[in-house]
Amino acid sequence: GSAPSGNSAMKGKLNLQGTLNGAGFTLANMNARADVRVLPSSLGTVSVTDGRFEASLRDRRLAIAQALLRTTESTLAVSGELGLERGTPGKLTYRFQSADVAPWLLLVEQKGTGSINVAGQARGNLADIETQGAVRLANLNVAGVAAKSGDISYTLRGAADRTLPEGVVTLRLADFDAGLVLRRLDGRATLARMPAQSIDFDFTAEDRADRKHALKALLSFPPDGPVLRVNQLSATAPDGAWRLA
Repeated sequence: GSAPSGNSAMKGKLNLQGTLNGAGFTLANMNARADVRVLPSSLGTVSVTDGRFEASLRDRRLAIAQALLRTTESTLAVSGELGLERGTPGKLTYRFQSADVAPWLLLVEQKGTGSINVAGQARGNLADIETQGAVRLANLNVAGVAAKSGDISYTLRGAADRTLPEGVVTLRLADFDAGLVLRRLDGRATLARMPAQSIDFDFTAEDRADRKHALKALLSFPPDGPVLRVNQLSATAPDGAWRLA
């Protein structure tokens, strides 16, 4: 089969074997189970070696005993419960490991290399969900932006009626290169929705000559369009320090 991707068709072949059974037509009375094996398949440039999906739907909850997908370079695993309506609790754990992100990037028509490891938990339901976890990067190079290594942690809460989630994302990258080469980059992004949706950035960096740099900025989203305000900027050059406040 095939599915659209940008201006071209993304070709693939999905092979499944398993059983599905259940009763009910609304979330309130639905009782269903699925036990599905994923056989060798393909999705564009991603080659799926095997997988398994064992889950049940009951009492407005999706209970996942096992959701596992393996490719030649990656593993995705999810287990736990997720509420499907507001007020229905749930807790999921998830993990994604990829020794080479190149095939996944090609799915969205991007080129890159490197490895990524994501592990986290999600609590709540589809209408109000909070997730926290950590990301580890190694030898990543995507769209001309590179980092030898990196650690990212996040705690985010999203809802069906919000464009952006709330929460905090922190990062630390080593040997970061985006045109400007930095030995180290530390950052923190705070996402808020009151009094308006906004992202508060706070970055500090050190280049290969041990010079310090910093940036504090606020990106807000008023009804008439996004606005970026630089609150503080400092850069150390060979001939002295530059500061904007």
